[in-house]
Amino acid sequence: MNEWLFQHAQDHVQIVGLIQQAFAIVLPTYVIDPMDQKDFKGWALRHQNYHNDMNGLLGNNGSDLQVVDWNSAEERESWFWLNYQEHLAAHKRLGA
Repeated sequence: MNEWLFQHAQDHVQIVGLIQQAFAIVLPTYVIDPMDQKDFKGWALRHQNYHNDMNGLLGNNGSDLQVVDWNSAEERESWFWLNYQEHLAAHKRLGA
């Protein structure tokens, strides 16, 4: 999970950079790695802010990624899939 968190955060930073190159707009960056296990709500909000920023600017549909029952394998898998789809859509829109 730690490796995923790191790679995932790096991908968000890359998307912010690609948006800056494509649109000359500097979006904020948020601390999502490391994840503070005692403040999941804060992490989820910062992560959602990344998605709201990129989806809003790129015109992509998004999901509420703040709501997930991590104890449910089905919800966990769905969360990872939705998150991945939003990253994929951003990269496709940015041609990267």
